[in-house]
Amino acid sequence: MLNVSDIATKVLTEPDDDGDVNVAVKATIMNDDESEAVDGHVVIQGVDSDGFEVETIYLQYSLAPRESKIVSDRTNMKFEEFSRIARLQVKG
Repeated sequence: MLNVSDIATKVLTEPDDDGDVNVAVKATIMNDDESEAVDGHVVIQGVDSDGFEVETIYLQYSLAPRESKIVSDRTNMKFEEFSRIARLQVKG
């Protein structure tokens, strides 16, 4: 079983002429299994104040048994969309 915690974002660039920004997303992922390694991805949703999905980010991981890692990725999105994100959550 995976535990995902400490999900965070950071805007890395100023909006360009089209209003796009580069955003970093990170999360701590823990493999609770004591014997099995796991590989895959976690789907992180940025949702607005009404709970509707604004953006989806995929974080890839490869974890040994009982291993914990901070994983991250970068994505481009409209600054207007990023500003609408009220919270980050694991999809599923």
